[in-house]
Amino acid sequence: MKVLSEALRLRIVQALIPGPCHVAEIAQQIGLAPARVSHHLARMRLAGVVECTREGRAILYRLNPTIALPDGLDLGCCQILFRPK
Repeated sequence: MKVLSEALRLRIVQALIPGPCHVAEIAQQIGLAPARVSHHLARMRLAGVVECTREGRAILYRLNPTIALPDGLDLGCCQILFRPK
């Protein structure tokens, strides 16, 4: 839960709900520098919220399928749901 206490990380989760994305795509969607997004994704990966796979030099991030819902996350103790934009 602590890793998701930052609003920016929730915006990253929301960007990943439709499907896997590269850091640059996420950064463009939420309007931040790729380095900042990458830092937050690393923390979220260590916490098990996101998973990643390498595609050449790029890394593709996706929500951990064991906690992902079509419109949010199911953390066991609670759910975080996002309204459609």
